[in-house]
Amino acid sequence: MIIDKIIEREKLPITPQDLDIDDIATLCFADDMSIINSNITLHNKRLKKINRWFKQIFLEINPSKSVTTSLPKPNEALINNTKIPNQDNQRILGGYLFESKLFKEELEKRKHKMMNILNILPINLIQPYNLKQVVTSKTLSQITHLARSNSISQSQIESFDSSIRNQIKRKLNIDARTPKECLYLPNYQGGMGIPCLEMMTDIITLKSLINISCHNYQLMQEAVNDAITSTFNTKKSKNLNIFENFHHIARKYELKVDNCNYIPQLVNEESLKYHKKCKNFEVWTDGSKTEQGAGFGIILQSKNITTRHKFKLDPIHSNNLAELLSIVYTLRLLPTKSKAKIYTDSEISINLLSNPKYRGPFLPLKTEFEFLKKSKNLQITIIKVKGHQNSGNIHVDKLAKKGCTSGKLIIPHRQLTQNQIILKSNNHWIPDIATFIKNKQLQKWNESITLKSRNKFNPSCIFPTTFNFMKSKNISPQQKYAIWRNMHNVHMKTFKQQTHTCPRCNCTGTIEHYSTRCILLSEERMYAKQQMKRLLNIELIPHDRNEILTSSKFLIDSRGIILNSDTYFTRRKQDIIKYWVDIQAILSLLMGRAFNQYWENERPEEPKGQ
Repeated sequence: MIIDKIIEREKLPITPQDLDIDDIATLCFADDMSIINSNITLHNKRLKKINRWFKQIFLEINPSKSVTTSLPKPNEALINNTKIPNQDNQRILGGYLFESKLFKEELEKRKHKMMNILNILPINLIQPYNLKQVVTSKTLSQITHLARSNSISQSQIESFDSSIRNQIKRKLNIDARTPKECLYLPNYQGGMGIPCLEMMTDIITLKSLINISCHNYQLMQEAVNDAITSTFNTKKSKNLNIFENFHHIARKYELKVDNCNYIPQLVNEESLKYHKKCKNFEVWTDGSKTEQGAGFGIILQSKNITTRHKFKLDPIHSNNLAELLSIVYTLRLLPTKSKAKIYTDSEISINLLSNPKYRGPFLPLKTEFEFLKKSKNLQITIIKVKGHQNSGNIHVDKLAKKGCTSGKLIIPHRQLTQNQIILKSNNHWIPDIATFIKNKQLQKWNESITLKSRNKFNPSCIFPTTFNFMKSKNISPQQKYAIWRNMHNVHMKTFKQQTHTCPRCNCTGTIEHYSTRCILLSEERMYAKQQMKRLLNIELIPHDRNEILTSSKFLIDSRGIILNSDTYFTRRKQDIIKYWVDIQAILSLLMGRAFNQYWENERPEEPKGQ
C-alpha cells in the first residue's frame, strides 16, 4: 500500500540497480520464520536489498517488521514497467491476504500447538487466581502477531476458544454443558477468569489500526485512513479483509467509527488578543474529575496580562483525559512562533507526550499535540510540579474544579484535526477501547448467566466470600476447584441419560436422587447434616433443585446455594460467610459419593462371555 501510494501520488523514478520482481514477492516481506523458505541466508539477503531500495526513495520502513496488510486491488503498482503481482498465498509487508490458504493452515498449526501446550499443562494444580494469567500466556501469544495485521474470521477464533474451554473442562472435571460465561467471568464474580480470545483479538485489531492511522509517516497514515474510510459501507459478512473486519468489530460493540478532521473553534478569543504580540509565556494547566463532572483549567501568563480559562467535559471522560487535553488545548491558545513553559502535576501527560514510541489510548491527542507544535512553530517545555505545593498549581487546580460545573463545554474529539481514526459510543470518544469492550462483554456475560441460571441467591455476597477463601494457602487447588464446581453445579455430569433405575429405591436414578433421598447414601447424608449442625447450629435439608419450594427452613442443594435466603441468609450471614468453605467441603464430600453411585449404576453392564 505504501509503495503504491508513493508511485501513484509522487510519480517517483524508481530505478533500483539489482532488485528483481522476486524480491517483492512472497518471501521478501515474510517475517514469520515458520512459513518462509528454509534458506534463511537468501531471505536476509533479500531484506537487505529491500532496505537499500527504501532508503533510495527516502522511506523509513523495516520490511521484516512492517504491519500493512495487502496491496489495494483497484490499482497495481509498477516498478520498471513491471506489475507487482497481487496473488493468493502471498504476504505483503508482514501480513497475509485473507484469501490465503497459507494463513488458514498457519492458524490450524498454531491451534494444534496451543492444544498440545494445554494438554501437558497441569491445570488442576494451578491456583484458581493464577489460572487466567497462565492460560493467557500459553494461548494468546499464538495469535497476537497474526491478529495485528490480519483478519481472523469469527468462526476461526471461536474454534480456538472452544478448544480452550473443552481442554480446561476436561482437566478440571467440569460438566461439558457448563455455560461458557461461567468460565469467562472473573474470579470475584464467580467465574474461572479464563481468557476469551475472540474478545482479545477484537481489541488487538481495533487498537492496531487506530495506532497505524496516527502513524508518524504521513503516507502510512493516509493509506490506512483511505482503506478504513472506503470500507465503511461494506455489507459483507464473510471473507472480510482487516479493514472490513475493523468496521464489523466496531458494530458488534455498538461503536461508531469517526475520521476526525474537525475545525475547532477557539473560545475566549477576546481575552487572547492581549497575548498576540507576546512571544514568551508561562502556563499552568490542570484537569479535574469530580462527582459533578470533568473539566480542566489553564492559566496563561505573558508580560502583558494573565488570563484564566476553564472548560467543562462530559462526565464520561476521565481525569487523565482532562489533564492531557489541558496541555493540548494550551497550544491552540498560544500565538505562532512563541515559547512557553507549561507547568503541570500530571506525570502521565509528561511521559506520554515525551515518549516517541507511545501507542496508548491517547495517541490521537498526542498526534494533535505534535501537529500544533510543528505547524505553529512553537517551542514547548513541559515542567513537572508537585500537586498543591505551588501557588500556580493551587490556583489552576481550583480553576479546573470550577470548570467541571461552570466551564465552557469542550468536546474532546472535536479538537482532533489530522484525520485521526477514533471510536465513539453515544457520540462520546472512547479512548480506552480495551476497558470499554471488556466492560461491555462482562455485562453481556452476566446477563446471559442470569437468564440461564435458576439460582436464587445473592452473588455479591457468595462469590467474593468464596474467592477470598480461595486465596488461602491452606487449601489445595483441587479442593478449591471442587468448591467452584459446587457453587455452579458444574460437577453434575449426567452424560446421555439412559434412565437407569436405582437398584435400592426402584425409581429413576439421578444425581439429585442419590444426594437427597436414596437409601444407599443415608449414612453420608446423616454425616453431612451432623457437620452442618455443628458449624451453624441449623439443620441441613438436602433439596432437589427440580422440586417446588414449600419449606421456609434453611435449604441447601448440591451447589451449596441457599435457595430461599432472603430473610434467613441476612440473619445468619456472618456465620455462613465464616464457615462457607467448610460448608462447601461438606457438600463436596456428599456429592462426590452421590456422583460415584450414579456413575456405577449408569455404566452399562459388560457382556457376559463371548
